[in-house]
Amino acid sequence: MAQGLDIQLLEAVRARLTLSTVVTFGAKLGLPRANTWHKFEENLTEAIKINPGAALAFNVALGKLLRNTITAGNRAVTLFRVAPARATAIATALGKTTIPTSPYLALYPYPLPQAALKPLTDELFLVEFLPTSGMVTAIFNGRRLIEDREERSAQSVDPVALSKIGWTDIDEFVLVKRRHVQTYEVVCIDTVTGLIELRVEDHQGVRASESLLQLQASLNAILTSAGITPLSGAVNLFPAIRELYDDVAEGIVVELGFTTLTGSAKHEKMRAHQKDLRNELFHVGGKTAVNGHLSPFRVAVRWQAPNGVPEELMLPGSMRQLGKGPSATLEHALLTGTFEEAAVRRCIRRLEKHL
Repeated sequence: MAQGLDIQLLEAVRARLTLSTVVTFGAKLGLPRANTWHKFEENLTEAIKINPGAALAFNVALGKLLRNTITAGNRAVTLFRVAPARATAIATALGKTTIPTSPYLALYPYPLPQAALKPLTDELFLVEFLPTSGMVTAIFNGRRLIEDREERSAQSVDPVALSKIGWTDIDEFVLVKRRHVQTYEVVCIDTVTGLIELRVEDHQGVRASESLLQLQASLNAILTSAGITPLSGAVNLFPAIRELYDDVAEGIVVELGFTTLTGSAKHEKMRAHQKDLRNELFHVGGKTAVNGHLSPFRVAVRWQAPNGVPEELMLPGSMRQLGKGPSATLEHALLTGTFEEAAVRRCIRRLEKHL
């Protein structure tokens, strides 16, 4: 009997990715295009009716998309540098750790539904190891509470209802919907170079720094139980802010926060997606006026990737950090557009080069 479309897999992909991402990255995997999820499923079903053998190829493609989301996607990243021997010891300790029983294992790698996530705590659970040549990757599952906010004008609400509750003088409403999402947090250990990466999913409304600290604590609990000194001393990424801005051969700058010797603070963004802020007329004029004396504290650099989707690296420093002078520190970077493991690796290599 011919295999049919795996609806559970399709729903897992839908829970983890936006439709635009599925269409963009699924096209090269042979998946059909669509402008709604309903139409996407309909196109898959129709194609299978015409050619039943297509179901297997579709399921494989959807599985690849889901697997990509486990380690890649929009991520906040913290780096640690240790001796290769210590990295090997940490990787060995992780490899010997028994994966604990947790609610997430029931469906892993598929995410749990909302109803199953709601009663859980925010604890992280080790769920999988992905050993490759010279690299050990550990996956942790947890959950985060997300707030979706939507602004509504008073004109969009029934005036009779507003009158009944005495809100006729309100001009605007902000609707807040809270929901839980399952997160896939990652520890990558390069036993050759000694680079250790902590990656957490970068969700809007969630403090990435807190999520990274939680992941570090979960890793350190495993190391402590194995008699290994906990991981500490993240790489300071703040010096790379100026280095990335100054390197005109490195991508295009799309956002920059900086101060000047005249006492002003600026935060500039490029609206034109293909233009480099380094060369923007207003920016160049202002920089010339202060003889090039800028002190960057925040930067976002974008590169055109081989797959056509821009990859972006942001170092989200602040003016307060800049004020600390030589002791200014920043312990995490934000990656966007990195929906494949190769894209994450490219951005991290670019960051390392400027440290």
